[in-house]
Amino acid sequence: MYTNTTRITGLSGSGIDTDAMIEKMMHAESAKLYRYQRNVTWKTWQQEAYRSVIKKFQDFQSKWFSSVGTSTSLKYSTAFASFKNSVKSSKGGDSDAITINKSTSSQKYEIEISQLAQSDTYVSSRTTGKAIKSDANIDLGALANKLTSDGMSFSVTLDGKKKTIDLEASDFAGVNLTSMSAADQATAIQDKINEKLKDAFGVESKGQKVSVSLDASGKFSVNENLGHEISIGGAGTSKESFATFSTSASSQAVKESYGNFNVTVDGKTYTVTVAKSDKDNDSSIAAKINDALTKAVDSTGKQVDISGYLSARIDTDGGKDELIISAGSSDVTISNVDSTLSGAVSDVTLKSANDLQNYFNIDYATTKTSNTTTLEDIFDSGLWDADGKASLTINGEKIEFSKDDNLATFLEKINSSDAEVKVSYNNTNRKFTFESAESGAVNEIKFGGDLSTNKFLESMGFDTSNMAAQRTKIAQDAVVKIDGVETSRTSNTIELEGMEITLNKVTEAGETITIGNETDVDGIYDTIKTFVDEYNTLVEDLNKQVKERRAKSDDYTYYEPLTEQEKKEMDEDEIKLWEEKAKTGLLYRDNTISSVLSKMRSAIYTPVTKTDGTKTALYNLGITTSSEYADNGKLVIDETKLKDAIKNNLEDIQAIFTGNGTVGGKGLAENLEGIIESAVGRNGSLREKAGIEGTASVNENTLSKQIKELNDKITREKEKLVSKEQRYYSMFSMMESSIMNSNSQIDALFSMMGQ
Repeated sequence: MYTNTTRITGLSGSGIDTDAMIEKMMHAESAKLYRYQRNVTWKTWQQEAYRSVIKKFQDFQSKWFSSVGTSTSLKYSTAFASFKNSVKSSKGGDSDAITINKSTSSQKYEIEISQLAQSDTYVSSRTTGKAIKSDANIDLGALANKLTSDGMSFSVTLDGKKKTIDLEASDFAGVNLTSMSAADQATAIQDKINEKLKDAFGVESKGQKVSVSLDASGKFSVNENLGHEISIGGAGTSKESFATFSTSASSQAVKESYGNFNVTVDGKTYTVTVAKSDKDNDSSIAAKINDALTKAVDSTGKQVDISGYLSARIDTDGGKDELIISAGSSDVTISNVDSTLSGAVSDVTLKSANDLQNYFNIDYATTKTSNTTTLEDIFDSGLWDADGKASLTINGEKIEFSKDDNLATFLEKINSSDAEVKVSYNNTNRKFTFESAESGAVNEIKFGGDLSTNKFLESMGFDTSNMAAQRTKIAQDAVVKIDGVETSRTSNTIELEGMEITLNKVTEAGETITIGNETDVDGIYDTIKTFVDEYNTLVEDLNKQVKERRAKSDDYTYYEPLTEQEKKEMDEDEIKLWEEKAKTGLLYRDNTISSVLSKMRSAIYTPVTKTDGTKTALYNLGITTSSEYADNGKLVIDETKLKDAIKNNLEDIQAIFTGNGTVGGKGLAENLEGIIESAVGRNGSLREKAGIEGTASVNENTLSKQIKELNDKITREKEKLVSKEQRYYSMFSMMESSIMNSNSQIDALFSMMGQ
C-alpha cells in the first residue's frame, strides 16, 4: 500500500475483499516504478564497476609511470640503472677476498693483498674462573662412617641437565671402609662417586664428562671439564638435620609444656620462649614452638625471627605421634634451660640439611661464570690487598678493581678505559682474551711490569714469564697494491673514491682482484618482468569484463535487479545467487575501456626512433604480443633474449621506456601514462562517466546524474500511485455505499408488501 489514510475496507455490503483487489490493481500500476528502481540499482552497480576499473588504472599508473615518489617509475632511466657490486679474480670467477660495503661510483680498481691488518691479541694459557672444591679438607673418617651407616645423596647438573647421585651404604658392602688408611679411604670413595657419575652422564673422547678427585689429606674437587658447565648442590635431607624430641607429642603433658630454650647458630645465641597456653584452647607443641621461633630474642634483647634456621612438626606417619625439630641450611645447637620443657625439648646439635656441606665442605658450587659472578669467586685470593683492591696497568693506563666487582663490571672498566683495548671471557674454554681496540702496527698492547699487574695477569691465567707465547696475533698493517701502487692501512676497511671495501684474505701469488660495479641484469629483468606481469593481469581482467555478457534466466529474459518487494519473498542465499547473476555484464562491450586497452596495446607495439635514425621496439628486445587470440594482446617475454639485451643493449631499453635519446623524447612509459590519463585524469572519459570518490567528480558524472534523474522519477511515480490508490479506495467506498442504500430500499419495499 502507498498511503496510510484510513479507509473503508473488507467484505462489507458487496462481500468483496477490497484490500486484496486494490493490491493486485496497484501491482499492475507499479510496473513503471519497478522499472525505474531496477534501473537505479543497475546503474549503481555499473558505477561501482567503473570506479573499480578506474582504481586499477590509477594503481598501475601510480606504480609504473609516476613522476614522484617511486623507484619503479619507468619514465626515468634510474629504473634501469641498477648495478651490483662486482669482485672478480684474475684466476676466474667471483672472489671472496674483498667485500664491497658501499659504492656510489662506477670506478674500477685492481687490488692485490699481501698482508691483512691485525689487532694485537693475547689469549691466556691457563683456564681460570670458578672451581668446585671443598672449602676445607674433608674429615675422611667422618665421611666413611656416614657412607657406611646412612649413605647420602647430592645433585649434579651438567649443561643444564640435573641428576641425583645416590651413595648407598650397600655400595660399600664388603669394604671395611672405616678401618682403611686415609689414602685408601679417599681412593675408595672417589672411585665409587666417579662410578655413579659415569653411569649418570657417560663419557666422551676426552674421558668421563663429570669426575671428582679426593686425596688422602681430604682435598675434594670436581675435575676440570672444558666445554661443560657443571654445578653441584644438595639433595634430600640429612638424617642428622632433624631430631625426635618426644614420642608422645600430643599427650596433654607435652601440649602444656612451656618455658625457654636457647638456639645457637653461627656463634650467636637466641632465647626462644614457648608461651603457656590456655588449657581450653591448647595448640600442638609444634605450633607453639614455631610461633616462638618467630619471636626469639638475641643477646641484646632485640627480637629476631629465626624460623629460617629451625622448624617443628608433628609426625603421625605409621601411627606415630612424634615431635620433630629440623635444621635448615646451618648447624644449630639447642639447649633446654627450663624444666617445664624437659618433656618436650632436650639438648641436641643438628647439622645442616645439606650433606655436601656437612661432609664435603661444599654448599653449592658451579663452574659457570656469569656477568654477576664476583671477582673474588673468579680470581685467586692472593690477588687482593687488605682492602680487597687490585689494579691492572695496560698501555700506561692504571685500572683499579674491587673483589666485590662482578665480571661485567670488570670487562666494562677495561673496555671503556683509555687503555684502548678490549677484553673478553670465553665461558667454554674459560680463558681471557685481550685485543687492541684498533688494528695496525701502531696499536700494540703494552702491559705494565708492576707487581700488581703481574699478579692480576697470573690470576687471569696468563704466564707473565712468557707473554710472547700467548700472543696469538701481532699488531700489523694491511699491505695492498691498488692499481699497481703499494700502500698500507691500519685497518682492513679501506675508503676509496666513492667506494668502501673490506679486505678479507691475502690474494694468491700472481692473483689480482678487480672490483667495481656491473649492470644488475637480474634486477633490471625482474623489474621489467613484474611490469609485464601486472600489465597482463590488468589486460586480462578488463578484457574479461568487457566481454562478459549479461546472464539470462531463460532464452529471452535477463536476470534483473530485485525490488524490495521481491526480496521479501526470497531467503538470503536465494538473493545472493540471484544478484551474482544479475551483476554480470555490467561493462559488456564498453567502448571506453576497449578503446583504452586498444591504445595501450598499440603504444606497446609502436617502435621509437632514436636520434641516430634507427628504430627499436620491445619485440626487438624479447618482449612480444601473444599469438593466442584469447590472450587479447598480453605480452610474452623471451627471458634469454631480454637478459642479453639488458646486458649488451641497455641503452635501447632505456630509450623505449623513457624516450631518452629518441626523436621527440617520449617513451613508452609516458605514452601509456597519457592513454590512462585520458580515461581517469581530470577530464578523463571514465572519470566523467562514473566519477571518483574523494573528488568533486563523485557527484558530477554521467551515471550519478542519471541515477538522480531516476530517483526523481521514482519520487513522482510514487506520488501518482498514492493518488491512484486513494482513488480506487474512494471508488470502492462509493460502491459499498450505493449497495448499502439499495439493500435498505429493498428491505423497506419488502416490509411495505408485508413480507
